[in-house]
Amino acid sequence: MKIEIGGQREMEGWVNLDLKEGFNVILDELPVEDNSVEYLYMSHVIEHMPMRTAIRVLSNLYRKLKSGGKIRILCPDFNQLVHRLFNPSMVEVENQTRFDPWLNPDAWKVGTIPPLYNLFGALSVANATFLTAHEPINTKGEPIESDLYLTLPDGRRIAGVTHAACWNAELLEQILYACGYRNIEVTGFEDIDKEQERKGQLCMNAYKEENAAHKGGFKEFIEENRIFENWMAGHRPMMMRQK
Repeated sequence: MKIEIGGQREMEGWVNLDLKEGFNVILDELPVEDNSVEYLYMSHVIEHMPMRTAIRVLSNLYRKLKSGGKIRILCPDFNQLVHRLFNPSMVEVENQTRFDPWLNPDAWKVGTIPPLYNLFGALSVANATFLTAHEPINTKGEPIESDLYLTLPDGRRIAGVTHAACWNAELLEQILYACGYRNIEVTGFEDIDKEQERKGQLCMNAYKEENAAHKGGFKEFIEENRIFENWMAGHRPMMMRQK
């Protein structure tokens, strides 16, 4: 079985699960048996949930993969986008274009940056790109649908949220490793990424090993390696790396 999460394409041999089909990867368990999925594909999904939520989701998806199964993730690459915005070599380019490329989703896979953000320079664009929060109404006072919302305790919405987390290769690799995945690698675009081939993207593959020693789950990884105990004792663990 091959599953695309959050996509809207029709691909032969694939099942598509998306909000439009009533599936929410944050709230709903993948409606298949554990150890049954050959390939999971998520393009520009993971940045739309808080990091701790992504950890839970990735742990749950690991259970669904069959031995030797693959997950492929695409998302905005924090490192590439920071370089684009803040590297001195790019300053002249940005001064000439006034950030116009950021308005064109065909140039950079970060969505469309509202013109208002472009007026205030690189840090403003970065806010719109990485952690996108906006008023829950448009200029006419009409409600705007969003992926997530910031609300007050009484339920009133104060902002809509699109991108809820930043990712780069190092962070995503470590999280995937802790959730049980192995043979993690950064790649270029693959055939399956058709219509996703834009600048500023992180593309990563990871696998569920045959006869994996670690059965998966971030919580289980923390417990097995006594990371919390060591932390409380003042021993800060090294950053996790693939073995």
